[in-house]
Amino acid sequence: MKQFGGSQFFMTGKVAMAHYGRYMVPAFRKANFDWDVQEQPFGPSGKRGVPFGLAAISAAKNTEYPKAAYKFIKYFSSPKAVAVLNELGSSMPVLKSLTEKPEFKNPELAPQNQQAMIAEIKYSHLIPSPPGNSEIINASTSVLDKLLVTNDLTPQEAADEIAKQIDNILKNN
Repeated sequence: MKQFGGSQFFMTGKVAMAHYGRYMVPAFRKANFDWDVQEQPFGPSGKRGVPFGLAAISAAKNTEYPKAAYKFIKYFSSPKAVAVLNELGSSMPVLKSLTEKPEFKNPELAPQNQQAMIAEIKYSHLIPSPPGNSEIINASTSVLDKLLVTNDLTPQEAADEIAKQIDNILKNN
């Protein structure tokens, strides 16, 4: 059986909400469904936490082409680049001032509530991936398929199986 994948559950309406980052915007834009984003809720302690990851464009200190490297990096901070990257939808602008530009706030592109992603930045925390992270994701997805796609497991059986597999993965990493 081919794995269905967590995002497929969301895009096909099998689950009503999902927790994803901006990296999923391109896939969601291509899918034929109505969606938007919202800020994470506050927890019982009154605090909010948002997982955070980043991709960076950088140049080595001793690059052979420092002027070209600077020009390239500077381009990625420009409104023109923000417009291009926003069309792709997979990343946030690198400068806060660019989030206010029309190139980022384009109302013709989902999500309509892009500002929720900006508002959450103040609650973000860099969360390291545990050893075996990709194995954990694959194991969890496989079990969730048995719960949500084939109905071979109950929710409790799925939770128990996921916990067992994750414990095993963590012991071996």
